[in-house]
Amino acid sequence: KDTVPVTVTGYTPDQIGFFIIPNGDSNSFLEDNTPVSFSFVNGQWQVFSGTTPIVGSGAHVYFDDAGLNKDSQQHVVDNGLTGNQNWEDKPIPSGDKDFNDVNINVEWKVTEGTGKLLTVDETALADGDDATTASATVALAGSFAITAGADGLGSVGYELGLVAQDADSGLVDTGSNNAVLLRTNAAGDIEGYVADGVVFTLTVNTATGEVTLTQLRAVVHGNPADSDESTSPATINDGLIVLTATVTDGDGDTASDSIDLGTLIAFEDDGPTAVADNTITTNEDTPIVINVLANDNLGADNATVTNHTQATNGTVVLNDDGTFTYTPSANYSGADSFSYTLTDGDGDTSTALVSIGVTPVADAPTLLMSVGAATTIVGDNLVINGSFEDVSGKNANGGKVTDQPIADGGLVSRISIPGWTTVSGPAMEPHDQNHAGVGTTDGVHYMDLGGTPGNTSIEQKFSSLVAGQTYQLSFDFRDKAAMQESGQAGQDSGVMNVVWNGAVIATVQGNNTDSWDTLTINVEATGNDSLVYAEVGDSDDNWGIALDNVQLHGVAYSYELSVLGGLTDVDGSESLSGVTISNLPDGATITSDANADGTYEPGTLTITSDHQLSATEVNNITGEITSTDGASTATTVETAKVVFEGLDATGETANLLIEGDGSANKIIGGAGDDIIFGGAGNDMLTGGAGSDTFVWNQADLGTAGTAALDTVTDFDVNHDVLNLSDLLSDASHTIEGISTGTDNHLQLNINDTSGNTVQQIDLQGVSAGTDVNATLNSLIASGAINDGI
Repeated sequence: KDTVPVTVTGYTPDQIGFFIIPNGDSNSFLEDNTPVSFSFVNGQWQVFSGTTPIVGSGAHVYFDDAGLNKDSQQHVVDNGLTGNQNWEDKPIPSGDKDFNDVNINVEWKVTEGTGKLLTVDETALADGDDATTASATVALAGSFAITAGADGLGSVGYELGLVAQDADSGLVDTGSNNAVLLRTNAAGDIEGYVADGVVFTLTVNTATGEVTLTQLRAVVHGNPADSDESTSPATINDGLIVLTATVTDGDGDTASDSIDLGTLIAFEDDGPTAVADNTITTNEDTPIVINVLANDNLGADNATVTNHTQATNGTVVLNDDGTFTYTPSANYSGADSFSYTLTDGDGDTSTALVSIGVTPVADAPTLLMSVGAATTIVGDNLVINGSFEDVSGKNANGGKVTDQPIADGGLVSRISIPGWTTVSGPAMEPHDQNHAGVGTTDGVHYMDLGGTPGNTSIEQKFSSLVAGQTYQLSFDFRDKAAMQESGQAGQDSGVMNVVWNGAVIATVQGNNTDSWDTLTINVEATGNDSLVYAEVGDSDDNWGIALDNVQLHGVAYSYELSVLGGLTDVDGSESLSGVTISNLPDGATITSDANADGTYEPGTLTITSDHQLSATEVNNITGEITSTDGASTATTVETAKVVFEGLDATGETANLLIEGDGSANKIIGGAGDDIIFGGAGNDMLTGGAGSDTFVWNQADLGTAGTAALDTVTDFDVNHDVLNLSDLLSDASHTIEGISTGTDNHLQLNINDTSGNTVQQIDLQGVSAGTDVNATLNSLIASGAINDGI
């Protein structure tokens, strides 16, 4: 007699069978917990311990399943004696049939946390298909000990029943949040239901006692900490549903017994599972919509996103459809992340991390080039003996003369002197400065071409000038007639032609002017050049023109090319190339030092030209600069502007740079594509025709107490640009739009990090529209407002 309970867990009644070995204690080697196996030997089952057969009396073994027994008889009943399994260990019918040889009491219990016999898992319902069900089946015939009695077993039948119709099952339907009631349908099945549908059904095979639980809708579970609730499932209240077995013997007698089926039923939860998203990428400054639910298991209780964190280097917005919009911070690149939480209908939660890689994208750099006014550069004097100080050479008779000074107040006659040759008329006459009190402007001699009588022409030739280059010719002259005859009426003044390469380029009239004058003329060289001064007076008393200080210089023009280039880079990940300058005019070169690759660093460069540059030539000078961020590059190409000296460019057709000062300016652009800086102060800005750019820098802003107010009178949203990149690209300021004026036009407010408005930009004629924010965003998206991002 063994009274120590033996507990077996993890099995249902249909999974466990019982057997006895008649007089098995005669096998002396048997003891508790001896493993055994079964083999069918010589027409009956034999029990073995290892390879040793265990021998029984009359039969080697009897099972609770009669079909396995040697005599095919039922050897276990529940006859009211001790226990509920009462065994007969002798063959039937030859034995005593007292069913009192071995008595066992078997109790089936569902241990909390180990799972009930009829357990369904709501995971099957999570596919969102209403036709999908969760089901479980268990054979419960073994829960009843059946004895046929003397008349033999006729039949066994099974049926389901309710203690009361419409009883509260203790469950709550997730979809409606209503209590699940119980009813018996027309087929005799049990239904758990709510007003708008069936939640679960219970059916039984009336012949075998096999019970099936089918779940159609999710139910509420009470333990959010156990999202699957395998240890604490939802259950049905005790004492509501019964399974009844009815036994009929050979002559029609019946007996019935029932078990509480509700204690065997459990509904396991299917909590959500949020799965990390690790492969999300987007480009710098590019928002991305992330469907975090795509790889998640939402469970059967309709989980939704209920919470999320913010990213460190961007903003996260939960959309109505459960997706997120992630927007990286301006110009940020690198790693970022945020987390989100799913919560289902009965409170189960799951949290996952979204990891985002923001790919660097080079932002277009800024480039502004402008050219100011020219500075003239004068080269060395290329004229030989231009002040006639050396008078050696050949006299009027052709004799050679050396080291012969001119007497005080006197003159000499020469066919040639160093640098000069008489080409027509009488010999040339170099004079001393005191002759007639004429004086000089350089040295002590001057030249008089008014011979007595007749007119003289002198020439100097040049063989080393650069063909096509412009040179500057200058000389001083004075009217001798005014000197010698005191400008008396009837006295002729001198007349002299200036001839360059055979063409008269100037005629000098004395006009009785008693002073030295200077004349400057630009001439173009051919590489074989001639300069002639020819007296052309036609009166006998022509006293001639005094000539001195003749100079011929190579002339160049120097320009300052201002090159302003920069990055709109916040995180320091970008690098900037040098500036490539192209389309320089013919005859112009950059004399500033270049980088090894031929580019130039931003700053002030010097352009030297052999001629004065036209506005068209300046506007054609092109600059190109490139920013690099990782593998990404962005290039900006701009042409130079002409620096305009003044504030009103009305009538100008060139592309100009116009810059105000610290006062309140009224700036008006011309017909070209202008760049206008208002500067500090409250300015009135008019771009004029063309595609104009209005620029604001941080130095131009007002203060929190006194915001600067600039007005743009003719902003064209299709062609003009407001360049606010210096204010907005580094996040030091923000922009907002407001509707103002009786015409509801757009005003832009630039605010500091504390929200104070420090700059107002009034865009007259630009409608704010019905949605100011939409209007502002449209201008930024189109590039009409350049925020540098």
